[in-house]
Amino acid sequence: MTSALDARLPHSCNFDKHDPLADDREGAERHDATSPVENIRPRNDQNASLLWGFRRAAKSGGSKRIIQKYSVQEILLVTLALRECTTVCMNALCVNALPDDLSRDVYCLFGIPIDNVGMRETVERVETAVALRNPFLIATPNVNFLVMSASDEAFRETLVFSDLCVPDGMPLVWLGRLVGVPVKKRVAGSDILEMVKRGRTKDRPLNLFLFGGADGAAEKASQAINLRGDALRGVGFVNPGFVQVEQMSGAETIAAVNASRADFLVAALGARKGQLWLHQNHVRLEIPVRAHLGAVMNFYSGTVRRAPRFLQRCGLEWAWRIKEEPALWRRYVHDGFHLATLLFSRVPPLLAWSIYLRLSGQARRAKLTVTETDAIGHRVISLAGSLTSGNVEKAVAAFRVAVSDDTEVVVDLSKARAVDARFVGMFLMLEKTLRLSGRRAVFVGASRRVAFLMRLYGFPVLRAAPTPKVDRASQIAMTSAET
Repeated sequence: MTSALDARLPHSCNFDKHDPLADDREGAERHDATSPVENIRPRNDQNASLLWGFRRAAKSGGSKRIIQKYSVQEILLVTLALRECTTVCMNALCVNALPDDLSRDVYCLFGIPIDNVGMRETVERVETAVALRNPFLIATPNVNFLVMSASDEAFRETLVFSDLCVPDGMPLVWLGRLVGVPVKKRVAGSDILEMVKRGRTKDRPLNLFLFGGADGAAEKASQAINLRGDALRGVGFVNPGFVQVEQMSGAETIAAVNASRADFLVAALGARKGQLWLHQNHVRLEIPVRAHLGAVMNFYSGTVRRAPRFLQRCGLEWAWRIKEEPALWRRYVHDGFHLATLLFSRVPPLLAWSIYLRLSGQARRAKLTVTETDAIGHRVISLAGSLTSGNVEKAVAAFRVAVSDDTEVVVDLSKARAVDARFVGMFLMLEKTLRLSGRRAVFVGASRRVAFLMRLYGFPVLRAAPTPKVDRASQIAMTSAET
């Protein structure tokens, strides 16, 4: 049976009638106080006396004394109260636990950001976002994403504007290591769900909403997930059909997705369309964690089998995917051609540069001077020295101050001698942070070597700008040299 809202949607839509988060919403209403301390106060004198009685009984005779003195109902009441207090305290401590963009350990790999995190850190950030109900967009780039981002700026921006970007594909891991990006390991999108599930129980499942897929795939996958009876639960699905992004972004469709009150939104619309849909509706969507995981829906529905582990580790999952889905061979041939071009044109110079940085010690020991100058309508930040991973934090401190002001930011690179993937990744995050507030970063004055390296890493073309007119000279020099 479907609801009236389901009937108004142009394509199939269904929700489980049981709302697994109803208790959580009621708890949130009960704890709508101005201070976390107020939330953990006992609701009445009876609860207060029980808590103090438990404390005295535990000190005098331990758990045996508690069992002798109190009924099962009273024990359960105190247990629930303590659990509720713990949840409120943990939520209060988790505020701002998700790192801001300038704090992320991001590297630039041929124009796309790569977070230097493993599966454990990924799961922790997912759980934090779920607990706080914070919007958290995950991107899982593979070779297809890399190739598409090189020619499609709108698609590349969906990766830059994600909250976590982890490599889903061994070729990206290998490429990163070749050019000096210390990728820990592959973080496959389908593995993220399984690893989050391991930290949960049937009583506290991860609630999934499935969006897209082939006809009937979302429904079949949701049913299969619920039949397993583990710590994953399908709470709804929508199949918008093969329409444009704008057509699947209508108010009714977004309302249907939000009504599920899920924890994790899995989209399967094709890489480009799925990323654009998640990016364009980022503010409107209320499900905290979102990701485009196209193959996951097929894996759960049983229409496609996942490659064995040894093929995944060897980077040959693509061969298995062609066996399971023969229509993918054209995409893999196209992506393989562009990957080969990348290997012969951009990887060798970056490989040589990363070796030079390691042997010369510039990556960690070189000096960086950061100078800030306030000018009319913008702030100029001059970077002199080595723009490498060991000096990122010094530059971030200056950029934080610049971001807090309501001005444009000009980054003067005229005295920069070297740059690596970590510093370029930080530039990507700076651009994202400023653009979210309606501003931009202008990079000027780079030498031929630095400009060449930044183009190899895939950073957008450096802009030319005249020397800014200084209004007031507030030269703030932050100089440090690591020995």
